[in-house]
Amino acid sequence: MRERKIRLGKLMVWGIALSSLILYLFTGDKMYYFLFAFTASVLILSFLLSSKDDEREIVKNSKVLLSPADGKVIDVKKNGVSIFMSLFDAHTVRSPCKGKVVEIKKIKGGHLPAFLKRTDERNERVIIFLEHEGERVVLNLVSGMLARTVLCDVEKGKVVEQGEKVGTIVLGSRVDVEFSDIWTATISKGQKVKSGLSVIARKRVSA
Repeated sequence: MRERKIRLGKLMVWGIALSSLILYLFTGDKMYYFLFAFTASVLILSFLLSSKDDEREIVKNSKVLLSPADGKVIDVKKNGVSIFMSLFDAHTVRSPCKGKVVEIKKIKGGHLPAFLKRTDERNERVIIFLEHEGERVVLNLVSGMLARTVLCDVEKGKVVEQGEKVGTIVLGSRVDVEFSDIWTATISKGQKVKSGLSVIARKRVSA
């Protein structure tokens, strides 16, 4: 994982350096060069920040679902939560619960801004289906306008622990969590969450 991020970072740096040189040689306009260099610097900074892979002390609890991502809650439904990750959020995706990976789908699509409605259906994405105590918990890793690389770090049949890393989305995007009726969402739209730390849903008392 870390080696792939380093390779991506090097490609970004070399690509920006080459583009800057070409822009300066062909236009000779220092203002365009400055704007391009500034934008490129912001992108590199956001890439470095989003690539943070810090270890976290996960408190495991089978009665709750933990947030799979750092970011802001942009939608809460009866059976699901959507989390938007900005350019400056860490983009490691963690499993909200212990479970077995029963299916993985990689779906091609567009690259609309991830905070827009229905991008979970239109954009390129990776869907991870987990089986937890006989119930399905689904992670939908959605690419965005800048985040065009979704890395899946698990395979079908693997049993993952709660809070274990299952993937990465390079630069800003979103993660949707879908769950069954045995869970009740405990967060609100607009709330900030941390992957592996924030509780997003709890089991119903009767479950």
